[in-house]
Amino acid sequence: LSGSYSFVDPKHKVRTVQYTADETGFHASLINYEDTIAQPVDSEAVRLAKEKHFLLYHKIAEANAHGVTVNLPRDSVSVGRAKDRHLQLYHKIADEHAAIAAQRQAERLVYEATSVVNDVNPDHAY
Repeated sequence: LSGSYSFVDPKHKVRTVQYTADETGFHASLINYEDTIAQPVDSEAVRLAKEKHFLLYHKIAEANAHGVTVNLPRDSVSVGRAKDRHLQLYHKIADEHAAIAAQRQAERLVYEATSVVNDVNPDHAY
């Protein structure tokens, strides 16, 4: 099976498609489509703007390519003192919590050692 069809595109250009269909599929060939596959060409103004952009880009890249010194923030004296005070309070509170935990553990062990086992008799009605 073979055939063709034509149409007028929005630019008022006649486009033609010739096709064949066989056991391997549908095969179309385009006629008068050369202008649709041509890549656009930059105008002189665009070409000059691109050159200027690339020159400026490379100039900036070169200026920033050499090691940049890193300036990390440093603590002021008052911030250093506040951090030290905070650390002291943190350790004091952590020690207090550890003492409370040890006291509760000791109380639990004493309670368990002196408590009577509460056996539940499943046959007894409570």
